[in-house]
Amino acid sequence: MIEEIQKKFSTHEKLDDRDISELIDAYRDQQALIDIGKNLIEERDTDVLLRIILSTSERITGADAGSIFLVEHAEEGTFLRFAYSHTHSINVDYAEFKMPVDHMSIAGWVSLEGQILNIPDVYEIDQDKPYQFKRFFDKTHGYRTKSMLAVPMRRHNGDIIGVIQLINSKEDSDYPDSESSSGIKLSSPEDYEKKVRPFNKRYESLMEAIANQAAIA
Repeated sequence: MIEEIQKKFSTHEKLDDRDISELIDAYRDQQALIDIGKNLIEERDTDVLLRIILSTSERITGADAGSIFLVEHAEEGTFLRFAYSHTHSINVDYAEFKMPVDHMSIAGWVSLEGQILNIPDVYEIDQDKPYQFKRFFDKTHGYRTKSMLAVPMRRHNGDIIGVIQLINSKEDSDYPDSESSSGIKLSSPEDYEKKVRPFNKRYESLMEAIANQAAIA
């Protein structure tokens, strides 16, 4: 989309409302990226850092929910620790837990392969994929996880120390606005069908930059 706008600029073609909305949203995203970089340099409290990383990631992508998993090494093996999570549409008291690092879970696959997964609907993942989405949380809390963007947190030496997992983008693909989408609540099956959209592909590189900054910090 940004490439299309740049082409219009070069040919002096008139920008429509969608183009302008995309430019405004992209500008806000870049400012958020700069702000999070400053916070990561100044802040030394790990818990505060996790909250900053996740809240900024949700705001940029219009995500309704998100989680951060951290890789932990122990004598009995390597695990992913569910370190921090947040959901706009429901109030949930999250408890930390650990799970084995393997290819069966989405976060586990991303941490092992070091690749981004951008999934339009986790309920429709092909059965031939090694990773699948487990619906325990959805069934317990009456939620509907649909679109998901999972990004590895990679240090400068290539080591992956965690995964940022974002859920249910609420941005309108025609008129993206991360600021207003954060106020949308998902409360009915119709909301999940009408208001949840796949994560914009341009967020993959942007979230990769944030995740890598966070890992280095």
